[in-house]
Parts: sequence; structure tokens; C-alpha cells
Amino acid sequence: MSDLMDFSPEPIEVLGRWRFLDGEGGIDAEYKAATIKKIDQFWKEFRANPLFAPGAEALVDAVRDWMLEHLATISPDLDWEASHGGEGLNRLSICRGGRTDLMPVIETMVDRAGEIKDWVLKSYRVPVDVEDIGATFEARTGWLMPPFRVTLTATGGNAVDVTISSSAFDGVDSPGDLEIAFVLTEIVLGEDNLNKWVNVLETREENFEVLGEFDFDKAVSDFANDFADIKQEFIARLPDVPYAQIPLGETISLIEVPDEYLELTRMDERCRYSFLTPRRDLILGFYESRMFFSERFSKHGEKFAYLHLISDQPEYSDEYRERLEASLEKLLASNNLGCLVGTGRGKPDSYYFDLSLTDPDKAIPTLRQFCLAQNLPKTCWLRFYDYFWNREWVRMLPGTPDLKNPTMIW
Repeated sequence: MSDLMDFSPEPIEVLGRWRFLDGEGGIDAEYKAATIKKIDQFWKEFRANPLFAPGAEALVDAVRDWMLEHLATISPDLDWEASHGGEGLNRLSICRGGRTDLMPVIETMVDRAGEIKDWVLKSYRVPVDVEDIGATFEARTGWLMPPFRVTLTATGGNAVDVTISSSAFDGVDSPGDLEIAFVLTEIVLGEDNLNKWVNVLETREENFEVLGEFDFDKAVSDFANDFADIKQEFIARLPDVPYAQIPLGETISLIEVPDEYLELTRMDERCRYSFLTPRRDLILGFYESRMFFSERFSKHGEKFAYLHLISDQPEYSDEYRERLEASLEKLLASNNLGCLVGTGRGKPDSYYFDLSLTDPDKAIPTLRQFCLAQNLPKTCWLRFYDYFWNREWVRMLPGTPDLKNPTMIW
């Protein structure tokens, strides 16, 4: 039995905050500290185990049993996948299974592994080689891969809608068919592409003529290549420099939330009413994306965030807001930390300052100094648009309370 079992607390059902807990106490901080101990112990035992030594001819059952036992001590919901990666390397992917909230744990786990001879580590399942896709699909599902056709549609949020059709399917979007489509898409595109670049996955029953034997290799190759072409078109259209270096145009767009959305959120404790921005396409990405990821809107490593403050003053004057925005923009620019890309209003008496940050960790101390210097209310947090960061928030001032319901955007 591994020493990992001695650490506490027990695994939690849903991960809370993870990235920005330095100097804080509470359940999230205790869980993170204990989990990092487990992670470090995992890699210590991994390195010491002859099963994973350079040149070892691993026994499949022994590797599986070891991984299942040791990963479960970090979280019983973690998944994994190992394969030969070519050039004498082995590849190990630590995967989230069905829990997106575990992504920060997995990323930390891979980061803390360091370099391990003959091993390549990933925090997601990688695309499977064409010749292995059929066997991998059968191993994952227990079924033979059916003949299929794929339709890819580019969306306005720099993402792709994927529709998979097959005569083996039953109508439209049946649960079993969606499971087949999900596994097929993940195997062909890889988990990272599925997570971040696929917007909607749909299935359709369709009888299409196949002349002779269905060419599975061509079907999956076309799927992967066509998807890669669309993704590359998105990336090619992204700005060649960070947003802070793009001159502002004269057009300022006011984007108001539709009435039907306001009616749906009428009983919510928080919602946003409006966006005012010179970066209309970017802001529409924040608002319209089913799941937002910064990689779809920047190729320079920027993270998109927002300063959210709830004021006891029902309305700041236009002059005060403009002065506040100008001070924030100047501060970010002078420290090469990013820029302001939009502002907005919401309830209850909320103000939003949308940010493009070059490095959130470096920006946080500066943003805290700004909030303190501007005498902003204590109900002030830095929050993040990225889907895998939707539980993260940062206190901006001494005495800032915990943010309630952090997964509720706005």
C-alpha cells in the first residue's frame, strides 16, 4: 500500500479554487496542500518503480494495477492512458475522466513531475494514430466502430460544430450515439482539441451509400485533417501581437444582453446587463461561447479575465468611471501586463472591467495595488473567462469576502 493513503483530507466531490490560494486557509487551501503532497509522492514512487524504468518491458496488467491504485489516492475520478510514443519514448496521459473541475489538479500534476527519462507526460489524451483508431475505439467502448460521415461547421466563437452521421445511429442525438461520437471525436482529435475547439457535438441517423468496403482510415484521416484546417484558419486570423499592442479604433460597441436572457436570470443573485467595448469580436466570444478558452482568441498566451466589483453606490458618474478606466489602462500598459478590452454593468450594482492579461500571476499584485489606491469597495474580485478557470477568483482587497457561487458567470 502506498504512503499516499496517509495524507488527508479525503477527496472532495467538486474542486473549488486551486490556482490562487497562496497565504489563504480554508477547505480549498487544505485540499490543495494535501493533494500536492500526494502528487509528489506519486511521482517519487513512479520514478522508483522498475515498471517505469528506461528500457523496461512493462507488464500491462502490473502497470494498470499500479496506476489505478496510485491515481485513486489523488482522486478516484482521474483516468490515464499510456502508449509508446515513438523514438524510444513512452507517453503517459493523465486525464480528467468526466470531471472538468479536475483539470487544474492534472495540470499541476504534470508540471510537478519534472523530466522523467524516456517518458512524455500530457494532461490530456492525445490523438491516436490512424492505424490504431479502430482497436482503440473498440477497447474504449466495447463496440466495433460503425461507418460514419462527419460534417464540420465553423462558428463565430472560433470553434467548430461537429455532426457525426451513421446508419447505425438512432434518430437525432440519442444518448448512446452521442457516447459513440464523443469517443470517436476524442480519439481522432485528442482531448485538448475536443475540450477547447469543439463547440457542439451532434449525431444524426443517415443512410448513405458505401461502394465496397467502408474506408475507415480515410474517414478518420479526413476528419482530423479537415478539423486541423479549420482550426488553423481560426489561428491565422488571430492578432499577430497581444491586444495591448493593437491600436484602438474609433468605434465603440454597446452590446446589451437580450431581454429573454434577462428574464431567465431575473431570479439569479447576479447577472450582467451590458458590454461596452472597442473589441466587439472578442467580447462576443466572452458572451456567446458555450465554453470560452483564451487559446481561441489569442496566440500569445494571454488570459482573459474581469475585475468584478459590487458597489454600495447605485451609480458612479460617467466622469469617475472614465477616470477609473483610464487609470487601469495606463497601469496595465506601463507594467506590460495587458490591457482593458471592455467594461459593463450588472446586478446587484455591479461594474465589470474586462481584461487581457499577459500573465495573471504577475498582474494580481498590481491590480490589488490599483484597487487599494482607488479606494474601491471590498466586494471586488478578479475572475476569469476560461471554462477550466471558472471556479477561480482572487480577493482584491484586505477583507474581501468569499465570492458566492463562483461558477455563476457574472
